[in-house]
Parts: sequence; structure tokens; C-alpha cells
Amino acid sequence: MKEIIREIRINDVENFNKLLDSVINQSEYLLFNPGEHQISIQNQTLFLEEMITTSNSTIIVAELNDTLIGYVTIQGGKTNRNRHAAKIAMGLLPTFRNKGIGFKLLQETEAWAVRRQLHRLELTVVTENEPAYRLYEKFGFKVEGKKEQTLYFNDKYYDEFMMAKLL
Repeated sequence: MKEIIREIRINDVENFNKLLDSVINQSEYLLFNPGEHQISIQNQTLFLEEMITTSNSTIIVAELNDTLIGYVTIQGGKTNRNRHAAKIAMGLLPTFRNKGIGFKLLQETEAWAVRRQLHRLELTVVTENEPAYRLYEKFGFKVEGKKEQTLYFNDKYYDEFMMAKLL
């Protein structure tokens, strides 16, 4: 069956929480350590409500057989001077990586951003996360700088690239 790429709905809250926990527990390069993401359904519901009702923010999800398998959060600026820009973050279950789903999530993210008259998408990616870096580069994101030693895990400091795409 083919995956569906769509905006999140409030009734996705439990499945989204499970997806976040799974992605965090199976991904090396995210902000959280395994087991560190502890958010109640009530708090996650409040977060989703804010994302859904804010004009320049949302979450795009990938769904397969009624199961969420990936996401991109889009968090727009909160002031008049930066509301044209949004920070994005992507997560995808490892089983579904390198199958074009991440690219489709980015396509829908960009289409949504254009419809909302956003002008800039930005993200950070760990410099050693080559598959994610290549995906963002292929999609037109450009490196704007490097943040040194921003994350620490596996007894080592990691750098991040700051990347952006103008729409």
C-alpha cells in the first residue's frame, strides 16, 4: 500500500506520540536520548492544537496502513518580522528511510509553506548525518553555517549545519 502525506489532525495525538517515541528511540542524531521524551497525551494535545491553529505552523505526517511513519514539524516565527520564516524538523522510522518518503514529506512541507506565503524554511542537521544532509541538499537547502559542539552523546560532541531554503 502507498503512504499518504497529509497534515496532522488532533485525533492523531496518540499515534503521533507513539511515532515520536519510536523515532527518538531508533534515531541516533535527534535532540533527545532514548526514553527522554516524556510528554503526556494532554500536553501533546495542547501542542498539536497550537500547531494546527497557528497560521504559519503545522505538522506534516506520512501515514501507511493507518500508522504514522514519519513527520515534519513546521514552526513559523512568532513576530511580524520573522513570521515569513519557519523552522522544520523531520523524523522518519528507520524502516522507511531511503524509500523516497522523506523527499515526499519535504515536497508537501514546501507546498504547504508556499500556500501559507512563507518565504524561508530552515533546519539544523548533525554534520555526521550524511543521509539527512544529502536529502536536504538534494531538495535545495543550502548550508548557511556550522554550530560547533551543539550536541553530546556517545561520549562525543557533535556539530550541526544550519541549512535554509528560500521559497
